[in-house]
Formats: sequence, C-alpha cells, structure tokens
Amino acid sequence: KESLYTENLKKFIINLKNKSSDLFTEDEVRFGLNKLSPSDAREDLEPEHLIDHLINENEMILGFIDIIEQTSSKIKNIKSYQEAKEDIRVLLNNTNHIIGTEPHNQKEETVLFPELNKKSTYDILSVIMKEHDRINKYQYEFQDLLLKINPVNYSELKEKITKIEELYCNAIKNKINKENYLLYPLTLKLITDPKIWHEMK
Repeated sequence: KESLYTENLKKFIINLKNKSSDLFTEDEVRFGLNKLSPSDAREDLEPEHLIDHLINENEMILGFIDIIEQTSSKIKNIKSYQEAKEDIRVLLNNTNHIIGTEPHNQKEETVLFPELNKKSTYDILSVIMKEHDRINKYQYEFQDLLLKINPVNYSELKEKITKIEELYCNAIKNKINKENYLLYPLTLKLITDPKIWHEMK
C-alpha cells in the first residue's frame, strides 16, 4: 500500500498537469516518484548554486525534524516532567534551530519565486507559500507549548505537544518533498540562463 504522502503527491502532480500540460511528462512523473533523490537534481550544478544551497538547507532541516520525531516518540511513554525535562529541552532546541532557518523560506519567496513567476503561472508557488504560512503557525504553537510545560501541567500539555509535533513535522516533510521533487526541478527546467542564476546567489 502506498504511503499517504505518495498518494497526495500523485494527486498534487495530476492537479498541476491538468493546469499546465507541459509541466512534466508521465515518464518524468513516474521517474520522479520512484527513482529521483534530492542529490539527482543538483548533479550538474555549479558550486554555490542557489538550488544546491536550498537543498542543503532542506537536508539540515530534515535532520532537526528527525530528532524532534524521535524525541517526541520517547516523551509519549514518559509519565513525569522530571524524567522528560531533558527531552523537552531537545525538542525546544531543535524547534528553535528550524525557526532560525526562516531566511530559507524568505529566500525562496523574495529571490526564487519572482524569477520563476516570469517564466510560468504554475500554482506550485502559491501552494508552497501557503505551506510556509501553515508551518509558521505550527512551529510557533509548538514552541509556545514547550516553553509553557512544567511539572504541574505536564500531563495535560504532553498530549497537545505530541499532536502538534505530528502536524508540524509532517507539514515540513511534505513541503520539502514538494520543493525537492517539484519546485526545484521545475525551476531548473524553466530558468536556463546562467546569468540569472548568478544574480540570484
């Protein structure tokens, strides 16, 4: 059975293809879903290329997400605040690290997207920007809960923390996959002038 992400990604691609038939061929879609990795999108890129830089940042963010998911899973089975205190600190630190990468989203929206908008009207840009907003909402809600939790409210807030953590982490992973497998390949396909890429560094 396919994962929920794969099902959603296929639907997402189909919706894009319905609006812009030249986005990807069926073979490209099939290849992208089954064989491409983020590194494949940057094999021929020059050092310090904007897309290479963005993919590197995405990999770093996924590293923080992995720690958050593993730590949150541990907390589900911890009954006391004192036992969970160090894990809560790990969650907060890694959430703060992700919040510190917000220039990544700003770079996409202020540098990459305006240039891509000159080449296309694909809705992927509005989709990504809406996901940026949704992720911001989740991450500040998550951060706020982690700052508020204490020995008195631990049992009550622990459940809220694990619920928002799942929404937060899934939103980031889905957004990054759309960027790595759709947005960045699309951008490389449409923007071919090296001078433009040099100006976007």
